[in-house]
Amino acid sequence: MQDQIWLQIYNIPNTHLSSIYFINQLTGFIVGGRYWISGTAGGRIFKTTNCGANWEQYYPDPTVNYINSICFTNSNVGYVAGDDGQILKTTNTGLNWFSLSPMLVIPVSIQYIL
Repeated sequence: MQDQIWLQIYNIPNTHLSSIYFINQLTGFIVGGRYWISGTAGGRIFKTTNCGANWEQYYPDPTVNYINSICFTNSNVGYVAGDDGQILKTTNTGLNWFSLSPMLVIPVSIQYIL
């Protein structure tokens, strides 16, 4: 087996990334949060439609805290779990996200199991 080399293909500044999920060969999502800079922070969702060559940033809601995990149940419906029991859902492949009621138990991650 040959040595493998990792190359940086895209830089997302001031952001800690925590989870990645691809729904097909081209379309994927990365979630995480912004570092505390000038008193601002918050959850972030990024989407690629070209296998990670470029990423578009989504702000689901300025009040959403750090996002820990992401999963999709099909190519349209996805969920993210964030700090303080926050769960967001999309039904249109990540174009829009809406909040589900905060849970009493704070999720660390979210997964879809067949």
